[in-house]
Amino acid sequence: MTKQKRSWGKISGTASGVVLGLYVLSFVFLFQIFGSPSRTRYHWLGPTPRHDAGAMDIGKVFEWGAADEAPVPVVFTVYWPMCKLWLLANGLSD
Repeated sequence: MTKQKRSWGKISGTASGVVLGLYVLSFVFLFQIFGSPSRTRYHWLGPTPRHDAGAMDIGKVFEWGAADEAPVPVVFTVYWPMCKLWLLANGLSD
């Protein structure tokens, strides 16, 4: 194995770690990870996003699309793996 191949492996590993770290950090900043969960009528979505007025407070849970069938924000789709881990950690997996 040449020195150039080893350095590309190290660079790609470092880049992957940085991207994964930024993904997790952005999840923490976009969602209220210590807040109430969000759900639709059919399934759990994950933690409630910060500064989003689309959710309706129905007690200890926020519900999306309860009154006017508002669409679920794309942020739940983009962060689906992190939301799933959050749901599993909180015992709310479907």
